[in-house]
Amino acid sequence: MAAAVVAVRRRLAIVGGALIVSAATIAVVLALGGGRYLFGFITDQTGRGLQIEAPVSAPYMWFAALDVLDSRVYYASDLLTFQVSGPGVNEVIAVMTPLLAASVLALLLLGLWGVRRGAPVVRLYPALAFALVLALIVVNKVGSPQYMTWIVAPIVLGLVIDRATWLRPAAFAIATGLLTQIVYPIFYNFLMTDHPAPGVVALLTVRNLALVVMFVWSVIHLVRVARNPESGAGRLASHKRPASVIERFPS
Repeated sequence: MAAAVVAVRRRLAIVGGALIVSAATIAVVLALGGGRYLFGFITDQTGRGLQIEAPVSAPYMWFAALDVLDSRVYYASDLLTFQVSGPGVNEVIAVMTPLLAASVLALLLLGLWGVRRGAPVVRLYPALAFALVLALIVVNKVGSPQYMTWIVAPIVLGLVIDRATWLRPAAFAIATGLLTQIVYPIFYNFLMTDHPAPGVVALLTVRNLALVVMFVWSVIHLVRVARNPESGAGRLASHKRPASVIERFPS
């Protein structure tokens, strides 16, 4: 939604819809007596450790797999998740949430720069959405298989608008999804031990590297769209796009 608020002109409609849905959700939560948990998704984030699937956890996963530097995987019963421990892990935990916030803010500012330079919304919106989603995955101490589904929507939109540009990240996304499926649930048991299996850690590492590559591509692509608003105009004009896409996201 943040990408839409930045890139799409009908911001009031987007924000208004979000406020209505949020208000309805809050009302239901309060009615069911869950008020104290209402903002748990925010407060719990700061107290989380490094989950085993998060890209930032990769060094500790390898330390644990090789049984070095007093590193291991452990089960956090309060959060019902597997996390890593090792040298300097508390310092890494402390820096990750501010780093995530700074990354998201930087991307939003890039998007605003693109808007001010007149970047067409049909190019800016998928680029910004893709970069934001990947930031929330790559620059995060929490990792989960379902996060991979987040990248589908911006890639599909990108393919509809400019297939040639988005084919490569789409291929990476498919590979990432396949690797995720192999790791979880097929070989996940081999990660849920004090010292996980190196082979499965290698698969997880490759998956995370693919995410990092997509994130780097998304940032570069976003900068190009913002800096050169007309660079893809000719290619876009040469392809027929569904009218609904243009009508929904007027530039």
